[in-house]
Amino acid sequence: MANQRRNLAVDVFRGLAISLMVMVNNPGSYLYVYHPLRHSDWQGCTPADFVFPFFLIIVGISVTFSLAARARRPSKRSPLMREVCLRSVKLFCLGLFDENFPFLGDHQWRIPGVLQRIAIVYGLCVLLGHKLSGKSLALIVAALLLGYWGLLVLVPVPGIGAADLARPAANIAAWLDHRLMGPYLFSPDEGWDPEGLLSTIPALCLSLIGVLTGKMLMAPVDLEKKINRLFVGGLALAAAGYYWSEWFPFNRWLWTSSFMLFVAGVGLMVLGLCTVITEWPRVSKVIYPFKALGANAIVIYLCSSIFSKVLYILPVGEENMHDLIYNFLFGSWLSTPNASMVWAVAYTFVMFVVSHRLYVKGVVIKI
Repeated sequence: MANQRRNLAVDVFRGLAISLMVMVNNPGSYLYVYHPLRHSDWQGCTPADFVFPFFLIIVGISVTFSLAARARRPSKRSPLMREVCLRSVKLFCLGLFDENFPFLGDHQWRIPGVLQRIAIVYGLCVLLGHKLSGKSLALIVAALLLGYWGLLVLVPVPGIGAADLARPAANIAAWLDHRLMGPYLFSPDEGWDPEGLLSTIPALCLSLIGVLTGKMLMAPVDLEKKINRLFVGGLALAAAGYYWSEWFPFNRWLWTSSFMLFVAGVGLMVLGLCTVITEWPRVSKVIYPFKALGANAIVIYLCSSIFSKVLYILPVGEENMHDLIYNFLFGSWLSTPNASMVWAVAYTFVMFVVSHRLYVKGVVIKI
């Protein structure tokens, strides 16, 4: 029973993360987005900045559960690294397709992206989580976060000089991305990418914290102790990140170490809250949408992204399909900021309907 509760809380957390990701990525108008649903311009953070990091925490937790389940079925084991490499390659290729769809006109490819980062982090998490103890993983996380701080703050930028984290291109991470990937970046003119090479280091740390969280959730202690550890541990990480931000500012685009600690702490507390909620009687109807969305999270993310792009490129007279539907259903009677937000909610509901149909048919698409 404890395993069911644990998995249910993680499923709800995953569904919450993917629903917020869909909502943040699909406003009715990108010019009119309420502040909590808009990514920070550079330094600082907003609630929208937490969504992708939350998902990376869940990747780490899922890796721990998967490795434990695999260990219980030794007779059905196939080479682990072959499976991991295959899945990472599939995720990376799907990410390339998603980032560059629909390949129209003089298309300029982008190499990094959300699924590409998940692919790399997932593979490294399995490798490290399979080989190392919890103590070793914790030491690696600490060393990597401190090392990333040193790289961004202390290493001078060729052609620029001393690093300046207030400027997007004035750091060694942006310089390296520009040197290695040139025009194939999110912001090729300024030469940086939020899913670039060096910022994969703190992203990996988030998932390794997820691995450690998974180990804690599987420990043979009662549920109340697990909930307490989630809240206490989360509060400690969030406080450490907040304190560190005085010297190493929060920056979602650079994935600064302080922000990673802070968002990891908040994520653990949200998971603790999800665990508490799943213990409430008659809560199944409330959490069902998140269970359904979480069951096929990657598929829903891909569907939401590609379908949105299709709506924008389908011509309807002098408009596109997105603008036609948006203006007719929402823009005609709501103020622009409200219309933009209601569109995001409605679009997320459509993705829930898709996930619901898959869920009731027992379809779980594993990539």
